[in-house]
Amino acid sequence: MDMNINNERVPAMAHEASRRTGSETRLLRAHEIIDQMRATMTDADRAAMRTDLAEMYDEYGLPA
Repeated sequence: MDMNINNERVPAMAHEASRRTGSETRLLRAHEIIDQMRATMTDADRAAMRTDLAEMYDEYGLPA
């Protein structure tokens, strides 16, 4: 999450809170899993996902 706060201490405090709660570790692990999935997906898998997603939402982006 991006933050734009005009206090030098606040971003450091937010980073420390993230470190203490393990948020950064979970985010890194999630990216690793996504990278692994992308590496093993075929073109047919990607096409099937696009079709499934298109069927889940209407023309306004709302659940169908």
